[in-house]
Amino acid sequence: MQGTVANMHAVLKKMHAKIAAVKTKDALVQANLQMWELMVGQLDKQLEELKMAETAHEQLEARRAAMYKQADEKAEKAAQAAQAAQAAQAAEAAKSAQSAATPDPQNMAGQPPAAPATSAPQK
Repeated sequence: MQGTVANMHAVLKKMHAKIAAVKTKDALVQANLQMWELMVGQLDKQLEELKMAETAHEQLEARRAAMYKQADEKAEKAAQAAQAAQAAQAAEAAKSAQSAATPDPQNMAGQPPAAPATSAPQK
């Protein structure tokens, strides 16, 4: 679109030069020239608006990408923390299982522990 507008500016300059060389006062020629000036001016305005909209869109996309990147980093850190907590919990469980499998040093003979004493008389 920018190339088209630039070409239209060149045509408008040629029209101005041609009219200036002929020095015509024809109302139709003047109206045609005025129409071209308005049209090219409107296209310039629309081109600038399009450029601003494109810049705003690019900035929005950059912010969106940054937010997604930040969310991914946060999720990755949370996953690493959960994985570390799970590993610590597994290590603690293994330690507990190992201490439960270790024999009691007071009962080295392998005999079962004595039954608790009761105060009730036996019959």
